[in-house]
Amino acid sequence: MKKIGRYDIIEELGRGATGIVYRGFDPTIGRVVAVKVVSLTSPTEAGIPGAREIFMRETRAAGRLSHPGIVAIHDALEDPGTQTCCIVMEFVQGRTLENILTLGPPLETERIMTIIRQVAEALDYAHRQNVIHRDLKSDLFSLGVVFYMMLTAQKPFRGDTAAVMFKIVYEDPVPPSQFNSRLTRAHDYLVLRCLAKNREKRYPSARKLLDDLEDVRQGRPPRSEAHFPAADLHAGEPTVIKGRPIVALSVELASASRRKILRVGAAVGAGLVFLSVLFGGWTLRHRKASKGPATPSGVSPPPIALQGSPSPAAVTPGAQSSMKSDSAKAEPTKKNKAVLAATAKPQSASPAGSGREHRASPGELRSVGSTTTAPLRAASSPATPAPAGSVPSSQERTVELICRHDLEDATLIVSSGPQVISQWPLKGRKKGGFLGMKATHTGTLSRSMTIPLGVRQLSVRVVSRGGSFDLSKVIAPPPTGSSATLRVTVAGERLTVDWQVAPRPRS
Repeated sequence: MKKIGRYDIIEELGRGATGIVYRGFDPTIGRVVAVKVVSLTSPTEAGIPGAREIFMRETRAAGRLSHPGIVAIHDALEDPGTQTCCIVMEFVQGRTLENILTLGPPLETERIMTIIRQVAEALDYAHRQNVIHRDLKSDLFSLGVVFYMMLTAQKPFRGDTAAVMFKIVYEDPVPPSQFNSRLTRAHDYLVLRCLAKNREKRYPSARKLLDDLEDVRQGRPPRSEAHFPAADLHAGEPTVIKGRPIVALSVELASASRRKILRVGAAVGAGLVFLSVLFGGWTLRHRKASKGPATPSGVSPPPIALQGSPSPAAVTPGAQSSMKSDSAKAEPTKKNKAVLAATAKPQSASPAGSGREHRASPGELRSVGSTTTAPLRAASSPATPAPAGSVPSSQERTVELICRHDLEDATLIVSSGPQVISQWPLKGRKKGGFLGMKATHTGTLSRSMTIPLGVRQLSVRVVSRGGSFDLSKVIAPPPTGSSATLRVTVAGERLTVDWQVAPRPRS
């Protein structure tokens, strides 16, 4: 068994832009811990603090926090032999919020309100200690994105990267009650104020959000609505940073980064560990950060998105950017006062797909369970056929596609009969292998796909580089009048395909 300091390393739990988190064991005390390993070999620019200095600064910032919703720091050490630093943290057993949302029944509204309240309480405590969360930036906007997805099983802003950036700056999200009839106008107000374009109209603090959450839970209108009516939360002129332009994904942080890990309190168990041990980090803000590039009085830089549903950014409608998959995060540098959006992105569930699975070449498939119970209704009938001949573009429909896989190098092909509709490469990132552990691969592809309305069935095929395996499945299109996401999973050389289907919002 490998060791880091006195800690036995059991298995890898996850990895992010700054390091790898392992499940470990402390033989001295006899407890399971989470060990985050951070490399100290990253190059730095002149005048920029080195990795070791940043590590120690952030560890001290995280270590002084003590709250039921924040993972405790037990120890910090440096390993000169491997040029790494380690943070030893409380290990939180349980499921991630993503698994709770995708593999279980829909959460009750009261349960969702409880989870959001606990996260907001932890953020409020951290803010009062001058600490902000590295993976929730801006904290309240990104918490609003999580809140929206929990209530609706939908992203507030959908489309490819450029479309999402445009919608964040210029378009209001559909009120959550349009997707979920159990919600009220008060629930819409809570979420839409978190997602307001104008910084001055968003909640100024987690405490203000907590006050409104309590009002809604008690059946009262949100108290802040008297000063910020719902009608004032709609998009107006976007907030724009004056000065050096900011390009999405080429982002620089304030001069003082700190990390901390967020945990769910006892009532929620470990449902929000995705915000904590695996990909967590708190970023300390201090007074010197205000000496960055000047911004207009009363205007602070809106957050820039890394993935999925990012927070508002100053971009032009035609802005182009490349998006990293969930399996790889961009490594920021530290000059500007721009901030990053939440990396935690719970996805909606998908019902088990139908269709026949076969391989083009003989061989044994390793059995891996893939059927899940989903909170969204399944597609039950194919789309209505279109007249023969070419299909006008007005009859085409766009769906989302998400593919999670354990492949190093392969190709995903979606076709209808002889016609190839879309084709993408699948590239996996090496996982494990550190400290001599067996390496695997993991990757996620998220794209939009346009299919003609007249298509009666879709063929999804995954072919490895060199053709060592060739998997395919056939699935019917989702019903018309719905918002659909095609979920493709490749695990252990087994292919599963299913639809996530939700009704379109009422007009």
